[in-house]
Amino acid sequence: MRRNWLLRCSILINVAVLLYIGSHLLIGSGNFALGPAYIISDEIGVQEVSQQTQQQQQRQLVPSGGSQQQQEQQQQQQLMLEARDVDNSNLNVDDSRFDVPTEKSTVRKIVGGDVLYQDGQQSAGGGPGGGATGVLNGSDIFSTTASMDVDAKLRSLLNCHDRDYEPYIGQRGDFWVMRNYIRAEHGDLRCHETITYTTHADYTFLDNLVPLLESKHIPKLVPKHNQVLDTPYNCSLAVPYFNVSVMQLYKTQKKLLYPVNVGRNIARDAAMTHFLLASDIELYPNPGLVHKFLEMIARNEPVLQRKNPRVFPLPIFEVDNNSPVPRDKGELQELLRTGKAIPFHKRVCSSCHGVPKSKEWIAANETDDLGVFHIGKRIGYFVHWEPIYIGTHADPHYDERLSWEGKSDKMTQGYALCVLDYDFHILDNGFLVHKPGIKVLKKDPKRAILAAKTNQLIKKMIYPELQVMYGTRKGCAV
Repeated sequence: MRRNWLLRCSILINVAVLLYIGSHLLIGSGNFALGPAYIISDEIGVQEVSQQTQQQQQRQLVPSGGSQQQQEQQQQQQLMLEARDVDNSNLNVDDSRFDVPTEKSTVRKIVGGDVLYQDGQQSAGGGPGGGATGVLNGSDIFSTTASMDVDAKLRSLLNCHDRDYEPYIGQRGDFWVMRNYIRAEHGDLRCHETITYTTHADYTFLDNLVPLLESKHIPKLVPKHNQVLDTPYNCSLAVPYFNVSVMQLYKTQKKLLYPVNVGRNIARDAAMTHFLLASDIELYPNPGLVHKFLEMIARNEPVLQRKNPRVFPLPIFEVDNNSPVPRDKGELQELLRTGKAIPFHKRVCSSCHGVPKSKEWIAANETDDLGVFHIGKRIGYFVHWEPIYIGTHADPHYDERLSWEGKSDKMTQGYALCVLDYDFHILDNGFLVHKPGIKVLKKDPKRAILAAKTNQLIKKMIYPELQVMYGTRKGCAV
């Protein structure tokens, strides 16, 4: 009887010893599986897990009652909690589009010191009003991407989604839309690899495609004539949009207004890229703008890390009929100096297209790369500014009830940008040039009547709707 009791006790002791040794080896070696909730990229997260493991070992191996050991454990726990709190304070990212810190070796030096902000703030990134909110505070993150090319950096920064390139027929208000009915030769595009120039026009304006393509203002991705027409056009004849009377247009015969904002929105929505330039077809961007802009975005300098939404407006200019379209800022400055170029609509509506710090912009020397010259707001003197800008699909649409004939077609969208506190990042070496020919103010009684009706529509219907949709902000106006 006594032997059986001793045998049973021996077995229980052996089992207990084996369980203890097994648990010690399993926990002590650290080779245990982590669930998805514990797979953390931050170094502090890994340290936290390892520190918890060490504390478990100490609780098992150190006898209770050791005051010195307990104090050391408490100090380690306190340090761990403080480190975790400090690190996690930087994970509140306000703008997920820019979640990679700037590479110090590629920071662009801004001539004349810090960037000047229209709201009275000065900052090169870390000062008041220009803090790099929305940027992770881990220096090791960029070390893994320092050798990546611009394409890879853009893909990481923008975190955008590719869009399909399928034909679509649908209705938009009173209009039928055939999207991608005639498809360009580029095929599928990745959302981060370029900028889409979106525009609108009736066929009498298609002559502007020639300088846009031949002068490389935009890439040659427009379909050829044999892809556009069922019967290829005889190119020995005069171009079909040459010397066309306005009276021949369908909209003129049917007494229709030109739905300028319907065209703008359709073109915007069809863009396959993250960035797009919603322009008028008679406005030509300076060659090389796309490549330099994407390089600037990839550098992700502190000035681009403000938490406010932003667009990149391009100053617009007119040149006389006898002058060529300038290809860079140096040529533009020479035309301005000789009076052969002027700011856009200077003699029609100077406040509609006046750009903040325009005189300083014109005087500044051209640089090899592209950067932000000034961050402005649509307030004060510029409260009626109608900028043409590089933006994204996230920007407010244009109101499709407004027509070209009624004017003020971009004013309501400008108000929405102002109320949403958009930053207007004016680029130092990027600009648009209107088709040669300086505009002068002409009286058009019929259009004046339509403009008066448009103003009443905005005042009584559209503006109250915008206030409900976006709210109000001091200094913003339609």
